[in-house]
Amino acid sequence: MNDEKATIKFFQWEELAAMLQLTEEEIEPLEEARVILGLMLADGEKVYPTFQFYNDELTGELISLFQLFDPEITPWEITLWFHRESEALGVSPLAAYELGLIDQLRLLISTEMSLMQL
Repeated sequence: MNDEKATIKFFQWEELAAMLQLTEEEIEPLEEARVILGLMLADGEKVYPTFQFYNDELTGELISLFQLFDPEITPWEITLWFHRESEALGVSPLAAYELGLIDQLRLLISTEMSLMQL
């Protein structure tokens, strides 16, 4: 496996609101529906991982993948899952997404969620 550490970059709330031209009231339901991953920091500030946006827009395929995760899985856990290297894929799920391996990612998420139910 690769020993390089993934760097996760974030948008601040103000940056996200300006980019998507949405208010906080419009963003909150998107977070609840797992259309957008919003991550709460220890100081109460919310940040948004940049990987979920492409050309300043939400990516539909990623949204469909986010929604496959069990509701008990936190946005932090989903974000870290996408950035860690997967033995099954040989690369991080994010790299697999960038390679277009959407079906493999769906299968992997489904398998991991099923294993959690055992």
